[in-house]
This record gives sequence, C-alpha cells and structure tokens, in this order.
Amino acid sequence: MNKAQEFDRIATEIFAPLYPVVAQQIVERCGITKGTCLDAGCGGGMLGFSILEQTAMKMIFADINPDAIEIAISRASDKGMSSRVRGVVCSAEDMPVDDASVDLVISRGSVWFWEDHEKAFSELLRILAPKGKIYIGGGFGTKEIFERIDKEMSKENPQWRENVRKKFTREHTPESIAESFTKLGATCTIIDDDSGHWVIA
Repeated sequence: MNKAQEFDRIATEIFAPLYPVVAQQIVERCGITKGTCLDAGCGGGMLGFSILEQTAMKMIFADINPDAIEIAISRASDKGMSSRVRGVVCSAEDMPVDDASVDLVISRGSVWFWEDHEKAFSELLRILAPKGKIYIGGGFGTKEIFERIDKEMSKENPQWRENVRKKFTREHTPESIAESFTKLGATCTIIDDDSGHWVIA
C-alpha cells in the first residue's frame, strides 16, 4: 500500500463522516453552487466529491502525488461522475490551470505541507474567477465528529492528537494565512470554531 492509498484508507474508513458536513459548510459560507471547483491537495478527493454531491459544479482535483490523482479519477468513475471531473498532478505553487477560471478553491489539511505559501496563495488568486472564493484550512465540521474521529485515530496512532495540535499551532495559523492573502490584495474572513480553523478569501 503506497502513501496515497494509506491516506485514502483512513479518509474512507475513519474520516468519512466529516466530508459531507464540511462540504455543506463550504457551500453555505461561500454561496457558490455552479461553475468550477478546484480541490487543492485533494488526496483521494473525498471533500471534493462531497461538494459535487451537493452542487452542480465541475471539479478539478489537484495534488502533487500522482497516486492520489489516480485514486480520485477512479473514484469519479465508480460514482458515475467522470464527466464532471478532471485531475492534474501539480504543486500548489504551480498549477496548470487558466487564469480566472475557477469559481471555488477548497483545501482541507494540505496547506501545512506546501513549501512556498506566498507563491501558492498567489497561484490560487491567479486562477480564481471574479467573485470566486477560496476556502482553506483544516477541521472536522463539528465537535462531535472530531471526538469520534479522535477516538478512532488515537487507537490507530497514539501520536495522532499531538500531531493535530502541532499542525494548528505551528507557523501557518489561520491568522498568518489570512495576513498572507491580505498582502496579496485579498479580503479575508477567519473562521475558528467547532467547524475548524479556516480562512475564506
């Protein structure tokens, strides 16, 4: 089992309850249900598919790991959604996507792994259509879902909770992410509640 397959196993077996809830929050908070969505650092695409199931959007799955994109494209076929989906293997800092062509950019749990945040955020703003939104950060949707996942993941990996804590207290906090976007000319909203730690730009 490669890295992408192992991540996808956890996503489908343990994290599964969070995706439709987070997707619903994204749709409600951003108010975008048509056009093109891009899932940056998509993994197997679980969040993106939840967006597809709740909207009429098309989806670009983007991940630096080609194994992840292979999983996402296969899942699209299994779900009968191939006509609404395409995959691109790329970094967040260099996306082969046209200027102003994406109405909604989503990214959950990926931003902490990007090498050059300023370059990545500039790239997300470049591909964003007028009146488009970026929804980026991490979270589990509700406190109850987090507690359920926390219980399961603590059995799987005793270091799990500490790893989550470190992720949300390291350099790239929602405040610092929002600050970076603001320097690039975007207007940001920070969400820090039971749904998670998010920035809408």
